[in-house]
Amino acid sequence: MGDPSRMTGIQTAILDALSAHIALVDRDGIIIAVNATWRQFAEANALQGSQFGLGQNYLAICEAARDDATGDALAMATGLRGVLEGRLRSFSFEYPCHSPTQQRWFLLSITPLSADQPSGAVIAHTDITQRKLAEAKQQRDAERFITTLESITDAFFTLDREWRFTYVNPPAEASFKRPRTELLGKNIWEVFPESRGRPFMAEYERAMRDNVATHIEDYSTVLGAWLDLRIYPSAQGLTVYFRDVSERHKLEQQVLRAQRMESIGTLAGGIAHDLNNVLSPIVLAINLLAKNEIDTRRLGILAIIESSAKRGSDMVRQVLSFARGIEGQRLPVPTAQLLHDIGRIVNDTFLKNIQVHIVIADDIWAVIGDATQLHQVLLNLCVNARDAMPDGGSLTLSADNLLVTGQDTDLHGELKPGPHVVIRVADTGSGIPPAIIERIFEPFFTTKEVGKGTGLGLSTSLAVVKSHGGCLRVESQPAHGTVFTLHLPALTAAGSTPDPTTEIPLPQGHGELVLVVDDEAPIRLIAQQLLEANGYRVILASDGREALELFAERQDEIALVLTDMVMPLMDGDATIRALQALRPGVRIIAASGLPANQILSTAASTCGVKHFLSKPYTVEALLTSIHEVLYDR
Repeated sequence: MGDPSRMTGIQTAILDALSAHIALVDRDGIIIAVNATWRQFAEANALQGSQFGLGQNYLAICEAARDDATGDALAMATGLRGVLEGRLRSFSFEYPCHSPTQQRWFLLSITPLSADQPSGAVIAHTDITQRKLAEAKQQRDAERFITTLESITDAFFTLDREWRFTYVNPPAEASFKRPRTELLGKNIWEVFPESRGRPFMAEYERAMRDNVATHIEDYSTVLGAWLDLRIYPSAQGLTVYFRDVSERHKLEQQVLRAQRMESIGTLAGGIAHDLNNVLSPIVLAINLLAKNEIDTRRLGILAIIESSAKRGSDMVRQVLSFARGIEGQRLPVPTAQLLHDIGRIVNDTFLKNIQVHIVIADDIWAVIGDATQLHQVLLNLCVNARDAMPDGGSLTLSADNLLVTGQDTDLHGELKPGPHVVIRVADTGSGIPPAIIERIFEPFFTTKEVGKGTGLGLSTSLAVVKSHGGCLRVESQPAHGTVFTLHLPALTAAGSTPDPTTEIPLPQGHGELVLVVDDEAPIRLIAQQLLEANGYRVILASDGREALELFAERQDEIALVLTDMVMPLMDGDATIRALQALRPGVRIIAASGLPANQILSTAASTCGVKHFLSKPYTVEALLTSIHEVLYDR
């Protein structure tokens, strides 16, 4: 440029045409020329007087401002001195220059006046405010975008065309159980080699290859979770959204199982009704056959038949209890007999590599409950113990007495004070992992393979024990076995069951006329013979319509009506209402092969009937109920 103080008009015009604020300084840092933009800026901001800084030492001004809080002036001075002394080929520096009403940024560029020898410098201040504002907006947009991505509750991640992770959001990070720093930039095959060959990876490849979005609903992972996958291709690669729908899938399975159980309950009710009608004449006929029998061998056979029939009835009631949640009777149950029955079943059915031990206190009390339901609970615990010992082991059934007091804080809130029996089912099996022991009583929770367990056993057992006023607890250690402990209300020796050998005489009739209504002919005939053998007169009806005809003819003679509740043409409810219309206050006993609480609640609410016989009923139950209805009202 030559001597900058002798610039030509063309050179001056060129400087004035530039939009940057430009000043030329000599080798000492003194301003020797400025362009029009410099002058306009100085004039607009009342800077540097009328000469716009000409003749002032720019280097000295910058060095004098070294106490500037931002350090910008010192940086400018250092850069300018480096260029003037030839140590720097150039220097650039961005700095803010804000006013109370406006924010501005500049780019300071310092270059030598001459490339050959240090002779001064060109100082240019370029306004970069628009660029800075655009960068700030871009940064804010990027931060908002990242915040939006991070706030998405569904897990998702992105892959580039080389199958490398480019983004992983927090839910995906939690699902992968790996920090995103271990995933970003790495190939998905490298991070999850077990995924190769899995069906969902084929969908990834298809989406990438064919540039088509894909939705995989209810996909089961190798870890047992269920995912809902959505795969979206782009020019950069893939975006994969996935949501853990395991809970929804679990609930759907529970609903399906519940519907299945409801169907089973309906089927069980029908089967129970029919089976109980089949068993009723068997149970009643045994008394007739044994009445005048003296042959001990025949009496023994009759006892076996009676025991089998009652056991069959109990089994039907157990099925109903499981399928419909029917609550059984609460009677004294001999604890020793209960455990010995279970031990006998286990010994007869389990593999011989499982040793069964029964330890019962000598003075063990009787528990109060439903024997069939308690059998169900203990058998379920024993079956679970067997499954935990596939290679054999030891199963111990034990029972002790316990008097619960108000000071028993360990059992506080679960048991009422009073006598209890503590029954323990202990095995030496694999134990229950700590991670799942809190869930074993959940409905439908099971660790067994599909088809080998519904997950209803322990939840049903817990429900039965609680309905008995007891509690069920578990203690277990992996590889050291499991102990289930039942606390059940009990009767002490003073309140135990009467001696079964004591024979109580059955109440007899005195010629009263009983109308027996039942659509099953064997039941009608056996009931007639039994009642006539015990002092009653009997007339029979096969359905409700026939019963009304007979009752209308002989209502003054009929002392009591025994009617089945489930009959064709005219059911028990309709029959009872019609009988009461003919003679209010007529004495009626309802009978059915369906659950007593279900039928009795219906009959009581609609017809006022308060007496019910559950088929198959015994001779004792029949005669006692008739006597109570006739004479105890």
